[in-house]
Amino acid sequence: MESSLLLIVGMMLLVAWNVLLTLLYLKNKRFAKNFYSDSAKHNAQTLLEMLQKRLQMLELDTKQLHEDKKKMTLQGKSHLQKIALVRYNPFHSTGGDQSFVLALLDAKGDGFVITSLHSRENTRVYAKRVLAKQEAESTRFSREEQDAIMQAMKQ
Repeated sequence: MESSLLLIVGMMLLVAWNVLLTLLYLKNKRFAKNFYSDSAKHNAQTLLEMLQKRLQMLELDTKQLHEDKKKMTLQGKSHLQKIALVRYNPFHSTGGDQSFVLALLDAKGDGFVITSLHSRENTRVYAKRVLAKQEAESTRFSREEQDAIMQAMKQ
């Protein structure tokens, strides 16, 4: 009885193994059919050479994309990214915070500030260059301009 049970289990294992091998064979056959269907006129060596050329072209394209990315990253740092607006009242005889300072800076901290002073008689607009090498506390900037520069740099 034990030997017949072992024989049945062994036969089942062989059948399962045979089914597994058949499925793997059919999968490989389908892959080979798809692989060679586009180039039935070509032999395997020609097909591999074509694939190698395509791979080399893709490598060149990838290198070019990396170079372009580096250039765009460098260019992106020079675009205005840090912006701050400070409104204030420089003359107590006028109502409201109608004067303002607008700081526009790039990633390095270079840029400019635009200051508008509003009084009852007129409005004056000034522009000053900001360089990252200079400190914002420099005496050439008013307190409001320094505040706007500091707010922009925090972004």
